[in-house]
Amino acid sequence: MSASGVAAGQPVGSTLRELLGHRPWRRWILASFLARLPMAMAPLALVVVGTAVDGSLTLGARLTGVATLCAGLCAPLRGRLLDRHELRGALQRNNLVLVAAFTLLLVVLELDWPVWTLYVLCLLNGWANAGTWSGLRAMLTVVVPAAQLRRSHMTESLVTEVTFVVGPLLAGVLAVLGDARLCLAAMAVVAGLAAVGLRSVGTIRPVPTPRTHPMRRPDLAGIAGLTFLLTLGFALVEANIPQRMDQYHLPASAGGWYLAVFAVGSCLGGLAISLRPSPRRPARLTAALLLLAFAVLVVPSALAPGAVAYAFALVIAPLAFVPLNGIAAAEFEARLGGTSQRAEAFSYLTAAMIAGGAVGFLANGILIGPLDAATMPLIASALFAVLAAVMTRSHLRHVRRPSSTRRQP
Repeated sequence: MSASGVAAGQPVGSTLRELLGHRPWRRWILASFLARLPMAMAPLALVVVGTAVDGSLTLGARLTGVATLCAGLCAPLRGRLLDRHELRGALQRNNLVLVAAFTLLLVVLELDWPVWTLYVLCLLNGWANAGTWSGLRAMLTVVVPAAQLRRSHMTESLVTEVTFVVGPLLAGVLAVLGDARLCLAAMAVVAGLAAVGLRSVGTIRPVPTPRTHPMRRPDLAGIAGLTFLLTLGFALVEANIPQRMDQYHLPASAGGWYLAVFAVGSCLGGLAISLRPSPRRPARLTAALLLLAFAVLVVPSALAPGAVAYAFALVIAPLAFVPLNGIAAAEFEARLGGTSQRAEAFSYLTAAMIAGGAVGFLANGILIGPLDAATMPLIASALFAVLAAVMTRSHLRHVRRPSSTRRQP
């Protein structure tokens, strides 16, 4: 793909203040936030939709599962298709598909259509979401110059986490003020605004080149694998939160507030890395230290003696998550270089993240019963510690290698 659009607006330096003063970046961040917000609202909104149809939570959970599974499975194909078109226009059309999906869900509720139509529209929702995840990351190269690309990926990871704080809260408020119809209408409007906001972002045009599979490259596959395991461990802790309420003599509904606290902790870590990104080198050592910190910070959530202590433990537990995601995305970007398969490559990173989360939630459901609920954070901690050891070993092997044979770290 050929890129254009970075030159729009004034030159931008390497500090966060200079980045925020860059008009294309400000437009991009707003459009990115709006494009991701309906995805963050969808899980709760679909549960509300299911409840409106049959009065139970089961249908809503199935609808959410169908949409999420479709997004993960379709991500590589969606990325490949996006690379064949001018990317900004493709992303705009992608958001219009989301507008149509949410609007048709609204029609299904109003006209009481068969339940199978809900599943079809959730498949459409997952298909469009898969394109949004990979396409937005791929577009960053035309929004800011190379000097700011690393910081941009860090900030984009923070924005993603913020949407998953705001989205469920917004969906919950709308469900209380109105019902499922109000949630769906709001999601359609937000997706439409995202499509409009993307008009002012630069373009990436397709360039015919021989296609190679991105995951055949060990460096890209390694980063995708790390992302999978990182998200799996994170999901083990996140899925465990509602199951801990009984331990603290709280109703299951209180789990929503503790999940929000957990998300705030992620955002705090993301804010820190956005203000001061980790150095480009040595990336492996930085990742190892953050993984070790993650392993340590998760432990208090397993040992917290009371409800208040558990809330404080959840604030500190995910502080390293967004920085690690940002480093993974930035390192992935650095290795891509000038490839014409940007959207497809990032789609595998997306698929790894979605698959890791799904496996983490599934593992939590399987292991609770044979194991005590408080054991799950300890398992996540052990996983992060092992990953830290692997990254440390990789770093040591790299620094011992003769400089003439070293590849980009």
